[in-house]
Amino acid sequence: MNLKSRSIWTILALVLITGTTGAFAQLLDPSTLTKYIDPLPQPPIRTPSGREGGFPAYDVHVKAAKAKMHSELDSTPIFSFDGITPGPTFLVEMGQPVAVRYYNDLPQDHMFYVDQDIEMFKGQDWGQKSRFVSHLHGADVEAAYDGFPMATIDPGEQTTYFYPNSQPGATLWYHDHSAGITRLNAYAGIAGFYLIDDPREKRLNLPSGPYMLGIAVQDRMFNEDGSLFYPEEWEPEFFGDVALVNGVVWPKLEVEPRKYRIRFLNGCNDRFLNMKLIESNDQGIVSSDSVPGPAFWLVGSEQGLLSNTVVLNDPANINSPRMLVDPGDRRDFIIDFADQQGKYFLMHNDARAPFKGVGHPAPDDLPLPELFLVHVKDTTVTDLAQIPMQPGFVETPKPAQARETRNIKLSEVMGDDGPIMVLLNDKNFMDPISEFPRYNTTEIWNFVNTTEDVHPMHIHLVNWQVLERRPCDIDRYLAEDTIVYTGPAVAPEAQELGRRDMVNTWPGYVTTVLTSKFNRLGKYVYHCHILAHEENDMMRPYEVVLPNQGDGGMIAGVEPIEPLLGISGPEPFRNRASISYSAGLEQHVKLSVYNSLGQEVKTLVNGAVNRGMHSAVWDGTNTAGAQVASGTYFYKLETSKSSQTVRATLVR
Repeated sequence: MNLKSRSIWTILALVLITGTTGAFAQLLDPSTLTKYIDPLPQPPIRTPSGREGGFPAYDVHVKAAKAKMHSELDSTPIFSFDGITPGPTFLVEMGQPVAVRYYNDLPQDHMFYVDQDIEMFKGQDWGQKSRFVSHLHGADVEAAYDGFPMATIDPGEQTTYFYPNSQPGATLWYHDHSAGITRLNAYAGIAGFYLIDDPREKRLNLPSGPYMLGIAVQDRMFNEDGSLFYPEEWEPEFFGDVALVNGVVWPKLEVEPRKYRIRFLNGCNDRFLNMKLIESNDQGIVSSDSVPGPAFWLVGSEQGLLSNTVVLNDPANINSPRMLVDPGDRRDFIIDFADQQGKYFLMHNDARAPFKGVGHPAPDDLPLPELFLVHVKDTTVTDLAQIPMQPGFVETPKPAQARETRNIKLSEVMGDDGPIMVLLNDKNFMDPISEFPRYNTTEIWNFVNTTEDVHPMHIHLVNWQVLERRPCDIDRYLAEDTIVYTGPAVAPEAQELGRRDMVNTWPGYVTTVLTSKFNRLGKYVYHCHILAHEENDMMRPYEVVLPNQGDGGMIAGVEPIEPLLGISGPEPFRNRASISYSAGLEQHVKLSVYNSLGQEVKTLVNGAVNRGMHSAVWDGTNTAGAQVASGTYFYKLETSKSSQTVRATLVR
């Protein structure tokens, strides 16, 4: 990408040449900070504030605060979850739904200048307001609780989300997803870990307790007064010149000579990380004869445990790859520090910024090679934890099961000084929806990258498996909208296997993924997770619909053999639930509500319906009109030939 992005040195050069004063002249020179003098902290684990509808309930306050990010810096103003960044970590049990009450306690005006000239602000009156909406990245949740970018709450407002936690154990994270200011809110500090604990992991004897660490790496740029610097005008990418790890600048991690499980998050807005440990001295200086540090034993992707452990950064293998993590992505890996007493290791990054691929010769606008220092204590311990070679069983769909194949074009709109916008299928975010996946089906998505940069793509709701990448004739694709391959398919790297919710799309290639089932109805989004791209305007909505709905009406040649039943929202629900169902022909249907004992509570529909999609509403009452208790209920759709049942949860 022909960048407008500025490094600190470019900005300082402008100051010297033009004599500009003000904010630019107050930028901090990062070389004035002493590295590795502050400890690497762990975010605290959240505890429930009470219960709502029988579920554990958490109160989360989004608020302005100050954070001590380096002992030689003044305190830094931030936006945060509950006063700290990263926010407190959710540690929830698989299968245990929770309620989260989000309170927007931010000041009316944002701490950063809000550029209202970007496309997403057209027709809006948001101004400089500190809007907020939470997205639980990687979660299988109802559309009403996914954090649609337009569903923001203003300062002083509150909303409650329900998370079912029905998916396998995984390393997720929760962050703001407000239209037009996601990059600002994330940079200001609104992010945190959300870990789903799978009881099946206990049999693996993985490192746990104090030996399971959450580590979030971000890049930031500071002013001399300790405040964060972020440019006022939108830029295609913005890279910080300082590594911030769990909210601390260039910290030091003290470990024992034993195994540690690392739940890792690349929390950078726009920067990729390509990491390895390298032996160093106590100042983090790597000598010419330094050797790679302990290996990374990758046991899990962002969506849970892998079928087979992948070894990265292996000191015994000169060709062993580093661990590549794109913005917003997570990794679950183990490091064994046994027999390393007294040694120091630097967590080193060599991903170029902007990122065009591993080993690409393009210049690095702003390197950030040093992330944090690890010191292994000179002590003796007993370590019973293990590194499993086959940690989990990953059940994935087969390509032949895909209901539809979609081509998604990634492109740039160029101006005089570089890109002024980035798009998906040449559409803006506010354009009408053009993708309508069918409920309970899988799809193949081909991301055709016509740009010069790698784009980390993310689809809300579903996970996927990476099938392949294949070079294509980009000029012909742009001219004719036809994919013509120019070389053989490239299989995904070993570290890309398993269930994923992120994928790197290589320039000049078609990157193909196979989704899991679109198992919930409603509107979601897909986007590039370079946050500056997402905001202007590399994000599109999509809607999961029943088979005979969407695309403006009935689909030619497609008719459901039997009626289909689904929940259109919300789930769990409080006072009002919407149920969607379809009929393939005019017929008699009965739609009823049953309790967990199998007793009929209420009949919602009992009669003839026309071919097509229909909806019904249950208000949480029985046949007599009395409110029923919180708990699990079942919607049952019956015809003369079949019946279907869907579970629902009522909370009071």
